[in-house]
Amino acid sequence: MKMSKRLGQVFLKDQATLAYIVKSAEIKKGEKVIEIGPGSGALTEYLLRAHAEVIAIEKDKNWVSYLKNHLSDKQLKIIHADVRDVYQDIIQSLGPHFKIVANIPYYLASYLIRLILSNNPQPDLCILMVQKEVAQRLIGWHNQNSLLSIATQLYSKVTYLKTVPKSYFEPQPKVDSALVKIQPYKNTFSQQYVTLFFKLLHAGFIHPRKYLISNLAEALSISKESLQSIFLKCSLSPKIRPEELNLADWKCLFKELYQLE
Repeated sequence: MKMSKRLGQVFLKDQATLAYIVKSAEIKKGEKVIEIGPGSGALTEYLLRAHAEVIAIEKDKNWVSYLKNHLSDKQLKIIHADVRDVYQDIIQSLGPHFKIVANIPYYLASYLIRLILSNNPQPDLCILMVQKEVAQRLIGWHNQNSLLSIATQLYSKVTYLKTVPKSYFEPQPKVDSALVKIQPYKNTFSQQYVTLFFKLLHAGFIHPRKYLISNLAEALSISKESLQSIFLKCSLSPKIRPEELNLADWKCLFKELYQLE
């Protein structure tokens, strides 16, 4: 079948990598696993061999028909939908324990990661194939963080598993991919904490290449003098840029600004 460029479809064809993904997910017999964008079902087959109970969410009706015709297994449920429209309902129906294993379309990666981590219940574990650059951003590669990486690290432990060459996919994309493991924490953040923390992050990254102190002064209407005092308490230079801060630095700024733990 023909891949859809509109849906960003590129399918992993390397058998060793498919096996590695399932091994990394540490699947036990009967565990519920959501697969996003199964396409031709190459990864789905490996998940079923691991005796997972697979909920495969596919937007392309042609691949839905293909899967129904080629994969017949009582452990497989195929849902024809856009994951963005059905994710919340599906996780509510699964109960507190499930995992997510997926080769995510490049254009959806950031959105889906935020969707997964900002909804409850959260998965016990995610194994995601994403664009290599996105994977590097998630872990703050070479101490270069982003709003996405800090937000992801707030909610989870992120591990870069391995680079997956573009030649392992069909059709071949222009860039390499990478596998990441995301293990959500059992957070109990209040809504006030989340709202204010993300207000701070958005303010900090409003102009990523500017000095952080200038961004915060502009976006939060706080004098630079007051911010300099706070930066000193957090051992941060007034000339630091937002990408240079790690999660602990942001938490310190947050605590000093809002007096919340």
